[in-house]
Amino acid sequence: MKDFHKIRTKTMKKIISISFLLALSQSAFAANISEDFEKRMLKEYTGQAKIKQKNDSIERNYNSDSGNYFLSSYKQNYLLPFSYSDDYNKKYWDEEGSMKDIESVFQVSVKYPLALDVTPYGGDVYVTYTNKSNWQTFSDGSPFRETNHEPELLVDFGQDWEFGGIQNTNIILGYNYQTNGQSGIEERSWNRLFTDFVFAHKDFSLSARVWLPFSESETEDKEISDYLGYHELNGRYYWNDQTFSAKTRWAFHNNKYGLTLGWEKPLTKAFSMYAEGFYGYGDTLIDFDQKTERISVGFIFTNDLF
Repeated sequence: MKDFHKIRTKTMKKIISISFLLALSQSAFAANISEDFEKRMLKEYTGQAKIKQKNDSIERNYNSDSGNYFLSSYKQNYLLPFSYSDDYNKKYWDEEGSMKDIESVFQVSVKYPLALDVTPYGGDVYVTYTNKSNWQTFSDGSPFRETNHEPELLVDFGQDWEFGGIQNTNIILGYNYQTNGQSGIEERSWNRLFTDFVFAHKDFSLSARVWLPFSESETEDKEISDYLGYHELNGRYYWNDQTFSAKTRWAFHNNKYGLTLGWEKPLTKAFSMYAEGFYGYGDTLIDFDQKTERISVGFIFTNDLF
């Protein structure tokens, strides 16, 4: 019983440490911009959907008092202490049967603006970084089973046209590199050029991303697109104080797909309760060709922190 309490205490300390890092990642780094951009930076879609002119976390953080912009969230930032799946790719890890079906999953995702109005049609340049880790917190030694790194360089063209009550808030062009940071037979990485269209209508928002994969070397895995396809749809519906989300990819030519369903309910201004389910291919890069079922519960950090 004492050993159990020690393991539980050790695991909780690790989870608390990750929570602190997620909150710390949302600290501000100031950089001056001219007042000419203030009105444009503060302008946001005011419909009930609360789309804030950015993909996923869709918010451009601007300090109107100091005239500064700074590091902010990009995609979701979350901590899921309990994530269950018995379908992950064990052949690279579990030769001794030491891996557990329950692990912890966390994601840190940030963006930083590099330049504003870079073309006659507007367009703001951002660099982003997303880190998603699968952490075997309940296994001996608590190893990281998989960590996916995903930097992007993108140009965001804010839009304001509307048709039939549907508003196009953003058109985004960019370059994406995703890797698990491994080498040899465990290496998984690919390069993509992408276009992202963001729409909003009342309590609903939709991001439609299409991409063109390409390889820089023979070591890059060219089979990933056969399972992750060439597009992703990410929808969010806001109902009372809850948010329901769905994200899907479908490789039509290979009949492979991935579906993520999420539910959020605010607990404080800083974070919400979050539950997520996944079914299909592409849960992680190491598992891209492994059909996976996963259910996770935990917390998601909100943009209201900024």
